[in-house]
Amino acid sequence: MRKFREILAGGDKGFTLIELLVVIAVLGILAGIAIPRISGITEEAEQSAAKANLRTIQTGLEIYYVSNDNDYPPEATVVTDVENYVNLSDIDLGTGTNDYVYSKGDGSSYDYQVTVTAGGMTFTLTEDGISES
Repeated sequence: MRKFREILAGGDKGFTLIELLVVIAVLGILAGIAIPRISGITEEAEQSAAKANLRTIQTGLEIYYVSNDNDYPPEATVVTDVENYVNLSDIDLGTGTNDYVYSKGDGSSYDYQVTVTAGGMTFTLTEDGISES
């Protein structure tokens, strides 16, 4: 009881070692809960961006199709032929795992196909829509 009165009276100021250890342990537990949740957000964001980009490319391909006598762009490594029809400036068509690879089909199984890998998943766009694998 005397220690409590000394603290109130302005005696010893500061925290004890046990109090500091308790605070550090609580912060460690909170970090252990938060970090795994944050790491999954990056992958989800990359996947959502890839799907949105594929929808933009799909719009450009369909406009190209209508504007060019019902024919899709010729075979290419990336979808740059549709830049005149939609704004692709926000889409990184760069190199590496985020390449948007375009191929023109023969019309039997698909008319066109665009693939991209993002967030550990591969997305394929055909005239039927977007599929994941």
